[in-house]
Amino acid sequence: MGRLFYKPENAWVGDLIPYYENGTYYGFYLHDPRIRDKEYAEDTTWHLIETKDFVNLDYKGESIARGGIHDANKNAYTGSVIKCEKDGLYHVFYTAYNEDFKLRGKTIQSVMQATGKSLENLETVKDFLFVSDGKQYEEFDWRDPFVFWNDEDQCYYMLLASRVTNRGDLRGGCIALCKSEDLINWTYEKPFYDPKMYITMECPELFKMGEYWYLVFSTFSDQFTTHYRISKNWNGPWEIPDDDVFDTRADYAIKTASDGKRRFAFGWIASKYGNTDFGPWEWGGTMNFHEIIQNSKNGELRIKAIPEVLDYFSKEIELKKETLYNCKMVQAQDGVSVESDTLGALLYPLEGDTFALDMVIKPERYHEFGIALHVDKELETGYFLRMNPKNQLVAWDMWPRGEQGRYQWQIKGDVPYQIETARRTDMAFQDIQNERREELIKLRNMLLHDLCHDRSLGLSEDILREKYYLNVQPGLYQVLAIKQDAGENDSKEDTIELIWHKMEEILQREITKECYDFVTAIEGEYLYGLMNYPARNSEKIRKIVRSCFNQMIARNDYLGKTQLSLGIGFSVKEAENIKDSFVLANRSLAERLLEGNSKILEADASNGVLYEKKLVDKFTRNLGSALQTLDVEEIRNTINVIYNETMETPGVHGWEILEMIRQCGSIFIMRLDVPDKAELQQM
Repeated sequence: MGRLFYKPENAWVGDLIPYYENGTYYGFYLHDPRIRDKEYAEDTTWHLIETKDFVNLDYKGESIARGGIHDANKNAYTGSVIKCEKDGLYHVFYTAYNEDFKLRGKTIQSVMQATGKSLENLETVKDFLFVSDGKQYEEFDWRDPFVFWNDEDQCYYMLLASRVTNRGDLRGGCIALCKSEDLINWTYEKPFYDPKMYITMECPELFKMGEYWYLVFSTFSDQFTTHYRISKNWNGPWEIPDDDVFDTRADYAIKTASDGKRRFAFGWIASKYGNTDFGPWEWGGTMNFHEIIQNSKNGELRIKAIPEVLDYFSKEIELKKETLYNCKMVQAQDGVSVESDTLGALLYPLEGDTFALDMVIKPERYHEFGIALHVDKELETGYFLRMNPKNQLVAWDMWPRGEQGRYQWQIKGDVPYQIETARRTDMAFQDIQNERREELIKLRNMLLHDLCHDRSLGLSEDILREKYYLNVQPGLYQVLAIKQDAGENDSKEDTIELIWHKMEEILQREITKECYDFVTAIEGEYLYGLMNYPARNSEKIRKIVRSCFNQMIARNDYLGKTQLSLGIGFSVKEAENIKDSFVLANRSLAERLLEGNSKILEADASNGVLYEKKLVDKFTRNLGSALQTLDVEEIRNTINVIYNETMETPGVHGWEILEMIRQCGSIFIMRLDVPDKAELQQM
C-alpha cells in the first residue's frame, strides 16, 4: 500500500525495531491497541511492515505474540534483531513486561528471545528469561535490548536501558552492558554509558557511519526526545554534540537501519489525548521515516525528508490567492513580494491533509517569518512554523495556546511553544551568502571550471558541500552546456558577456525553483550549468530548460547574428558520475555540426561508429602517409576521401567528426617546424 504516516486500524504504532536485508527494510513495531482509556503500551505485541522505498508498505501482521496474564511477556516491548551465522536463524531479543510479577516477588521487566528461519515467523524461546542482577543494576528498568556482534571482543554485546542501584530517582539512568558467546548465556558487565544525567535511557543503539561511531538513546528527563553521542571509537569516550537530538519530542524512540550506503531513522509521531491538539501527549502514534545525513567535518547528524517519500506527491496544485491579511502584495519577477509593517500574511486554500509544500522565502527586513497552517482569515487560530534567525530557532507554535478560560488572560500566552517542537538550527550559511556573496559565487562556480580542466575530481556529496558550497541532496545531477557561435559582423567580445548575463538570468530565475541547487559558470564561448534536483522533477526540468532556451533564442535584440546551441548530458544519481554528464553535454553540442544551430541537442554515450569500424585509425594512417610525400595534391585528395567517407558513414555523430578534425589537425601540427607544437595541439 502506498501511504505516509502509517497507523494500523484501531491501534497505534509504538517503538519501531528496524532491520535491513537484501534490499528490504523490515519495520517491526509495538502494536498498541489502547483497549482501556489512558493505558498505553498494554496488550502490546510485535507487528511487521516491509518496505523498499518507505512509501509502499506491506503489512505482514503479528510477528511476535504475547503471553498470558501470568507470563513474563504479558506485554512484548522493544528489542532488536540479529542473524546468527552459526545456526542461520534470526534471533530477536525483546522486553517482556508484566506489572503483576512484582507482586509475586519477581522482576517486572526482563529479556526474552524469539527465533525463526524467517522474519515473518518468529517463536518465543520458552526457557529463555534474562533478568537484571539486582546488584549492579536495578530490577525495575531492564529493557530494550540491543544485541550485536563485537568483532574486537569476539563476542555478542547486549546494551539495555537500565539504572544503577543505590542512585537517586532522577539521575540513575545508564546503558547496561552484558556479554555472551552463544546468545544464550550472558554475563553482567560495567555500564556501557553512565552519564548520570537521566531517569533512564530507552532504546539504546550503536552504529558506525563514516569514521564516527554513534550511541543513540531516548529519554524523558527534561524533554521527551532521542539523543545521540559521538566518538571515534566504538567504546567511547562519548562526546555530546552541540545539537544532540535527531528531532523534537513529536518523533520519539528513534532507531536506525542502513543498507551500507544510506541510513534511515524509524520512529513514531506522538498522538494527543482525545484526538485534540489541546490534549496531553500520548505514548505511540503514527509511523515516521527520515533519512540521516552526516556532517563529515564534525560528525554531527541531521535528519531530512526521504526523496523517495517526496516523490509520493505526484499531483501538482497551483496555489491561488484567497485573501491578504494586513499586508500588500507585489508581483515580482521571481515570485511574490509581500510587504507589511507588523504581522502580514498571504492566505491560500489547500485541500487534503497530506501534502508537500515546496517554496522559497527570501526575507529582507523581518523579526520572524514562516508558514502558517490551518488558520482562519483573521489568523486567530492555527499553527505557525516560526523561523527566528536571531535566536537560531525553528519551531512549530500554536495559537491559541493550551488552556483557555473565560477571560483573555486565561490563555497560556507565556508558554513559549505549546506544540513543543522547537529546534535549534544553523542559519549561518545565509549570513555567509550576505557577507561574502561574491566569494561564495566564485567557490560554487569553481566546480564547473574544474570539470572543464580536470575530469577526475573524485567528487562526492561531502566534497560538493564542503569544497564547492553546493546545497546538494540525494536525487539527480545533470549538466547542460550552451555554446555561442558568433556571426560574421558580430564583435565577439562585446556579445559574449551580454548574452551570457541574460542567459544566466533566465536560467537562474526558472530552474532554481525546481532544484535543490543550481550553479552556472562561463568558460569563454561556453556557459555550463549543473542541476541537482528531485527525481520526480525530471520531466519538469526538461520543459523548463527548453523554455529558457527558447526565450533566449527569441531575443534578437541581444543575439544579433550570434547563434546558440544547448547540449544536455544524461542525469546521474551519484556525485562521482557528474563528470560523465559533463562529457556528454559537450558531446551533444558537437551535434550542431550535423543538426545546425539554435537547437537543443542530445547525444548518446556510445563510443561512436567511426571507432567501432576502426575508421579513425585508417584515416589518420592515410593522412600520415600522404603528409610524408609532401605532395599537396595527394594530401588534398586524402582529406577529401576522409571527409566523404566520414559523412557517408551511417549513424556518425557530430562529436566524432569534431574529434576526427582534431586528430587530423594534430598530425599536421606534428609535421610543422614550429616551437609551440604542444600548445597548438591543445587548442
